Parts: sequence; structure tokens; C-alpha cells
Amino acid sequence: MIWNSTFLMTAIDILILTATTACIVAIIQHRRILADLKVLRPAIVILRGLFVISAPYAADLITMVIMPRLISPQAAMTAMRDLHLNWSWISTLIGILSIVGGLLYLLTTLFPRIAANIATLQSETAERLRIGTALAESEVLFQTVIDNAPVFIALKDTEGRNLVLGPNCEQFYGVRREDTFGKAPHDLFVPEIADRLAAHDRTILETGRTVEQEYEIPLADGVHAIHSIKFPVPDGDGGIAGIGIISSDVTERKRIEADLKQAHEELEARVAERTEELQRSREALQRSEEAKHAVLAASDDSIFLVERDGTVLEVNEGAARRYGKSREEILGTSIFDPLPPDLARSRRAYLARLDAGESAHFEDQRNGIWFENFAYPVSFADGKVEKFAVFARDITARKRAEDALRESEASLANAQRIAHLGNWDWNIETNELHWSDEIYRIFGLAPQEFGATYDVFMSSVHPEDRDKVQQAVDSSIRDMTPYRCEHRVIRRDGSERVVFEQGEVTYDAKNRPLHMVGTVL
Repeated sequence: MIWNSTFLMTAIDILILTATTACIVAIIQHRRILADLKVLRPAIVILRGLFVISAPYAADLITMVIMPRLISPQAAMTAMRDLHLNWSWISTLIGILSIVGGLLYLLTTLFPRIAANIATLQSETAERLRIGTALAESEVLFQTVIDNAPVFIALKDTEGRNLVLGPNCEQFYGVRREDTFGKAPHDLFVPEIADRLAAHDRTILETGRTVEQEYEIPLADGVHAIHSIKFPVPDGDGGIAGIGIISSDVTERKRIEADLKQAHEELEARVAERTEELQRSREALQRSEEAKHAVLAASDDSIFLVERDGTVLEVNEGAARRYGKSREEILGTSIFDPLPPDLARSRRAYLARLDAGESAHFEDQRNGIWFENFAYPVSFADGKVEKFAVFARDITARKRAEDALRESEASLANAQRIAHLGNWDWNIETNELHWSDEIYRIFGLAPQEFGATYDVFMSSVHPEDRDKVQQAVDSSIRDMTPYRCEHRVIRRDGSERVVFEQGEVTYDAKNRPLHMVGTVL
């Protein structure tokens, strides 16, 4: 009976010691968590209570193991009973009070903190969910941008291996997207291009700066120019997680730039050429103006440039001398002012014709002086008449010469009529023949009845004498000798008349016959 009680007590001691030991070990192992939760102190109070509670049971266990070997079992059981009666309930009570105090402290301190931490954890969990959702949406948006962007977008790690690639990879670099994941430049391009791309990557990783570059890549449809922007991708800790790439195919832009450059160079060349031409034109215009002024100054003719109402815009020195005034006195006046009223009216009528776009040519006499006048409309690109140019030339001497010539011709014609002597002029090249009035009369025709020709002359020669006349003409032209021939002519009334002709031939520098002039008697 004693040993059964002893076994039961031993089992209870072992159970209580095991439980308290597990609690003590758990508190010691999780002390940091308890410290973070700020409940380490009540845990230590509970730990003390557990120690107090477990102390008598540990003593019981020791007594049960050691005392039977030292004293008799009956004495050992008595000692153990006394220990329980005297100390176990006291230590248990003290331990329970410590545990209850620690638990009350936990209830008043730990649980509110646990509730606050749970609330914080729930808030953090909700934030993590929101961030996760936003991150997923951002990734979808980022992938959508990559898949639909007109440019090529990619991400690579710090080793140069491709992580993210746009679907237009083949368009830009001539390789399929699925063949490039996880590969570096030297896995995809020829060494020259790969070395240049890797060097740019190293520069970005070493300096943390964005790099822009342009390079050419041979593709199936020819060499393409690529403009690329590479930039560091931060890792959140101040370091670099990778490299971002945005590339554009600028082949067409380069072509347009080249065309624009060429067009610009051609335009500059044309502008330079046009400028040079303009300079030459200005110089030519200046020379022309100088020559014009020199001609105008040297000309004795009167030259005017006038408005449509007759106001003088420009006048030369010849006109000024003729009017006995200076150029400055004439400028701005009316061209009709020096003219008598009746002559001014006739001149205005001529200017009215000019206003219609016609030119005018007329002669008039003023104060015993004859003038030959020319007037022309001056129009610009639109064809509208803006001004008039007027030229007046003193032809008094010519008029006198013409009068003298007419008198001389009348005297000559009268002398030829009296002497029955006529003269002729034959243009051998055009076969035109000019007869004086007396020749018409000698041939029985009315003076200037028709235009004479060599054929008309030969038709008037007697048929039996025509060969002789032709041979005499040919011999004179060929041998460059004077022409002389006596022959018969048949007049219009059928009568015959014997005439004697003589003449001379003129030649050009190459001895080609030009004219034959002569007389008929």
C-alpha cells in the first residue's frame, strides 16, 4: 500500500515537473518575441511561480529516489508525507499566486497589445494585398505597354542577360524574343556589336548614368540604324538591380535627315549661286543704268518718262537743253506745258492710244523745227500700262534734205524726160528691178504702172534680140566688165524702138554679183 502511494506520488511529481519544465523552456526560447511584445516581465513572474511550484515536487522526487537507500522505506514515506504536509501546499500556494499575478498582468497588458498587434497585422495584411493587387495591375500595365509600344523595351540583369523583352525584338534586332531570354549580347550578336553593347552596360553599372547611343545592325532587309537609351534600374537599397533599354528604329529618320541635309546643301548652293547671279545682275543693272544715263546724257534726242497723266518722272539733258531749262526744273511738271494748246490736245489724244497699249509715231513742226516723235506704253508683269516713254528727235535737217532730194529727183526726172534718158537699178539676188519714170515712157508704159522685174524687162525686148541681151548681161557679170548693148524693144502699142543700154555691176567681198545699175537711151 505504501509503495502504491509512492508510485502515484512519483508519477504526479514527474508530470508536474515535465509540464513546468516545458513552460520554462518555452518562455526561455521565446524570450525575444516576448520582449518585442513587451510581456517579458510578466512571463518572468510566471516563470518564478513555476519554479516555486515545481520545487517541492522536485524535492519529493529526489526524496523518493535517495531516501529509501539511506533509511528504511517506512521512514522515507513518513519523511515525504511530512514534507508534503509542511511545504508542498505552501510552495504550491505561492507558485499559484505568482502564476495568477502573472496571468492577470498578461490579461491586462498582453492581450490588449496582442489585439493591437492583430489589428496592425490585419492592416498590414490588407496593405500587402492592396500592394500585391496594385503590383499585379502594374505588371499587367507594364507588359501591355511593352507589347504595344512602337519602340523596343527590355530589361536585363547586371550580367547582361535579358529578363524582359518586347514582342518587336525580331523587328529591331533580327532575333526572336523566345530565343533571347536569359542571353547576353555575346550570345546574340557578332563580336563587334556585342563588345560595344557590353561596354555600354559596364558604363551604366559603374557610373549609374543613363547612356544614349546609335548603332547600325544588319537585318534581312538591309542595315538599320537603332537609337537606344539605356538606364540603371534601382534595387531599392541604393544599388542597381539591372539595366532598362528603350530602342527606336531611326532608319527612316536618318534617311529623311540625310535627304534634308542634301536638300539643305543643294538649297545653300542654289542660294549661293542665286546670290552670285543676283550680284552679277545688280552689277549688270548698275552698268546698264550707268550706260543708260551716259546714253541719255549724250543723246541729242529729247527723252521723257512720264506718268499716265503726263507728269514728267525722268528727262535727259538733251531735252533740258532743247527747252532751255535744267532737269530739275522739268521733273514733276507736265509734258504738255511747253506746247501750244492745239498741239497739247493732239498729244493727249496720242497718249490715250498709249493707255490702250498701242504705240504712236508722228511728226510735227514747232517754231520752224520738225520733230519725229515716238511714244510707247510701259507695262509690268500684270500687263497694266503704268507709264509712257516719249522720244522726240529733231529731224529738221533730214526734212530739208528730203525736200532737196525731192527737188533733185524732180529735176532729174525732168531732164531724163527731155533727153529721153532713163536709169535703172537691178537687184540681182532678189531679181527686183527699179525703173525711172522715163524708162516706162521709153517702153510705152505709164510711169510706175507696175513693179518692174528682170523678167518683165526681157519680155519687152524684141524676141530676136533676147539672146543677144542675155549674153551681154551674162558676159558683163562673169567677166566683171561694163555692160553695153543695143537692141530693139516692142512697145505696148506694137511699135518697135531701138535703145542703147549701158551699166555696171557691183560685187561683194567674195565677188558675188549684187546689183547692176545703168541707163537706157
